[in-house]
Amino acid sequence: MNATSGDPRLTVPGAEEIPAASRSLATRMLRVIKGRREIFTVYAIALVLLAIDVYLQPEVLSIRQLNVQTAATLTLIIVAAGQTLVILSGGIDLSVGGIVTLSSCFAATRLSGEHGSMAIWLVLIPLIGLGAGILNGLLIAYRGMQSFVVTLATWSIWNGVALIVLPQEGGTVPPSFTRAMNTKVGEIGIPVLAVLFLALLWVWFRSAPWGSRIAAVGSNPRSAFLSGIPVRFTLLLAYALSGMLAAIAGLFLVSQTSGASPLVGGEYVLSSVAAVVVGGVALSGGRGSFVGVIAGAYVLTLISSVVFGLGLESYWQPLLTGILLVSAVAASTFVNRNSEG
Repeated sequence: MNATSGDPRLTVPGAEEIPAASRSLATRMLRVIKGRREIFTVYAIALVLLAIDVYLQPEVLSIRQLNVQTAATLTLIIVAAGQTLVILSGGIDLSVGGIVTLSSCFAATRLSGEHGSMAIWLVLIPLIGLGAGILNGLLIAYRGMQSFVVTLATWSIWNGVALIVLPQEGGTVPPSFTRAMNTKVGEIGIPVLAVLFLALLWVWFRSAPWGSRIAAVGSNPRSAFLSGIPVRFTLLLAYALSGMLAAIAGLFLVSQTSGASPLVGGEYVLSSVAAVVVGGVALSGGRGSFVGVIAGAYVLTLISSVVFGLGLESYWQPLLTGILLVSAVAASTFVNRNSEG
């Protein structure tokens, strides 16, 4: 007689628990993947593009190339970090282009000289970005103005100020500052470590009260207000942090170019929004993660590398980026409709 088919008391201990535990683990994994499908999708896209790039240019699969690729992407990642906060709150920040331009022009014209002066400006420039973000937040949160209109106007204003600071392309950056921004810890460059730091900072911020409040405000401002969340101050915080991060991005950009242009920030306006959307953040606000945005920024730069590797004309880069962006928005809309249904 089979010991496991008769008296239930004679069943082998653990015979049923192991499959049940496996099924439970698989179920939990599926739930995690379903809840973070946007992040998994954008990382899958990034891996596919990386595989194509490695096939076309095998030399890119190296620590050195990782440092180079990350250095080329870090400015966008930093700008997109601030844009993520604003879009999560239900708005948009077009002024990041003007702030990047202004901070880079200040850096290229003020950092040279005595080390004391350079240290002062390294503090002042992020504070200038913070002030620009606070201005956006005051007009949007406390005056009820539309974020698109306000940040479009301030983008133009900061571009004008940048032209006063640096009328034409040029300026100089101290070699010590450039070396500091491009040093390595072992084989890993500062840009790679900066990305890892930003990811860890996001994990902390998202679990902190203000991080969850920004998402709550973007999801439903009225419900957030009824829950006791200071909606106006939360919006102000999102725009202030976005401005400060855009200024820091301008500082890093200058360390890579050793100079500045009064028009350089314009390319980071739409690309930061694209990185956020491709990274799975909903344009309607309230849903998304900066962890996905990091991959979104890499995807945009990998498209450029793949286009170069294939020997295609340069117009293919904006074309493929546009197709990817439309696909990301369509997928986000589809997911939202299914979740509402």
